[in-house]
Amino acid sequence: MTTLIISLHNLVRWLILVASAVAVIRAAWGWLGALDFVRADNVLGQVYTGLMDLNVLIGIIVLIQGRGAITRQTEIHPVIMILAAVVAHVGQRMGRQRQGKMHHLVQGGGVLVSLVLILIGIQFVT
Repeated sequence: MTTLIISLHNLVRWLILVASAVAVIRAAWGWLGALDFVRADNVLGQVYTGLMDLNVLIGIIVLIQGRGAITRQTEIHPVIMILAAVVAHVGQRMGRQRQGKMHHLVQGGGVLVSLVLILIGIQFVT
């Protein structure tokens, strides 16, 4: 069962990376003035934050199951990932309060910062 949950955690990680790439590209394109902010951009942000929440939940299940030894590195990983999820939510929420290019900039910035945190957090488990 543990292997299945870890595999699911890894699969969702790849979905997060794909969603973040699409969100950042759309945000950059919109910020440069080529795209208007549409409902699909909000949905993309919600998908990204939803996937982040799902992966944090799966990660907590992995922690509860006690896979492997607890070390300083494995303690830091969940903290950084929870912080990344919070940043994604804040960017999504703050983006809704903006208009025009700033909508793209704030929401895309939240995704980008959370993605950087994810990439840093991954380093603590590899």
